[in-house]
Amino acid sequence: MKLGFWERLYVNSPVRHYVQRPLELWLLRRIAPIPSGAHVLEIGCGNGGGLHHIALNHNPASVTGVDLDPAQVNRARRRLSNLPIPYNVIPASAESVPLPAHTYDVLLSIGCLHHVPNWREAVAECARLLRQGGLIYAFEFYSPFLNLPIIRHLFPHPKRRFTQPELAEELARHGFTLLGTSPKLNNPVKRWLASYASLSVHRLTITAPEYD
Repeated sequence: MKLGFWERLYVNSPVRHYVQRPLELWLLRRIAPIPSGAHVLEIGCGNGGGLHHIALNHNPASVTGVDLDPAQVNRARRRLSNLPIPYNVIPASAESVPLPAHTYDVLLSIGCLHHVPNWREAVAECARLLRQGGLIYAFEFYSPFLNLPIIRHLFPHPKRRFTQPELAEELARHGFTLLGTSPKLNNPVKRWLASYASLSVHRLTITAPEYD
């Protein structure tokens, strides 16, 4: 995914790699464990830190990364080069991923979709790439946060972004069932926090005809 200067600086920082990324994955695993032996795909994989963490800690069968930025693809390839399992990292947009349908058991989208100009197409690609019963682990920032003046100034994004309900509705439209969120939406304060950003896990329970 394309990042601005400050965002790229943070994404490739030690804080992101050693603190935030493991915390995000830990919170997502509390909602639904990452299955052992899974074929894992990450869209917007950046420098490969998330896939590297999963490969060393969750016994996947393989890991695959996709990123639009060639420099990040090269960083990810170097980071994953010593893994004892098959890996692949390719340059591509999340809206059109040149990989076969119904191939992956787990798909990670960690802060990716809000960067994608046509995010609805990216959601459709997630549904196409996952096997039925597969899991998508997502962490997203939503339009109320991205429209804050300081965020717009420091971290430019495509203009029309989505809210938490809009993303949930689009995932459901493509056959995903929500398994859980963090924070949970069980009181007004947590719902307010989740309107800015949230983690969620969804299972692909219905494969739409256009993906067959």
